[in-house]
Amino acid sequence: MGAAEGILDSDVGPVEPTSVLQRSGLTGVPTTTVVSEWWPTFRRQFPRCLVSASDFAGFFGTALRASSDDAKLAEQSDEALHRAFASFENQSCGLLDGLELFAALTLLSRGKVEAKVVFIIDLFDFGGRSALGRDAFGLLVERVASGMKKSCSCLGIHIPVDLPQAMAARLFHGRGAEGEMSVADLQDWWCRSLLVRRCLRRFVHSADEEAGLPDEDEWHDEEYPGVLA
Repeated sequence: MGAAEGILDSDVGPVEPTSVLQRSGLTGVPTTTVVSEWWPTFRRQFPRCLVSASDFAGFFGTALRASSDDAKLAEQSDEALHRAFASFENQSCGLLDGLELFAALTLLSRGKVEAKVVFIIDLFDFGGRSALGRDAFGLLVERVASGMKKSCSCLGIHIPVDLPQAMAARLFHGRGAEGEMSVADLQDWWCRSLLVRRCLRRFVHSADEEAGLPDEDEWHDEEYPGVLA
């Protein structure tokens, strides 16, 4: 059995955000809004990428009200945003990881798949070198997986706890402890990975969102012995 069959339910269609997150107004927004407006402002205000419940509600409340003339939204958003925060923050530390949050919001936004993945990779390019090392890649997979689980209902994707590091070990095999993969090399990998593409397809609502990416006959499967049956 290939990796994709090992983690994906075959009878599940496009995922939907949890009802709590959907009521917050943070899902289904244009990808460009998340990537080009929300994230740069969030990064400036919270350079450690950690945010409390009050700061979360304040930041996104301001962002949502700026794009809406609905007075009712202004009244309801604070409570809904606090509930959305609580649905993500399950470590009882009172802080939410901004990388996990924005990976989830990006996947649940409306836009091109390629633009979403390029942005998520950039989130974890901590050195700004247009490349990721093995540890950063493993962290990317772990945070994306965690964000998906917390933000989506009927996800239909079962990600073993050891899979992020197994993927990193396979992808970076032979590159050495300090080895990196360029964004271009990562692009060539993920857009043809059957496992990644099928997971991403759960977040696709129209064919044009995958425009320009390799077709299914160009995808390749991967084996992760001991991690996926």
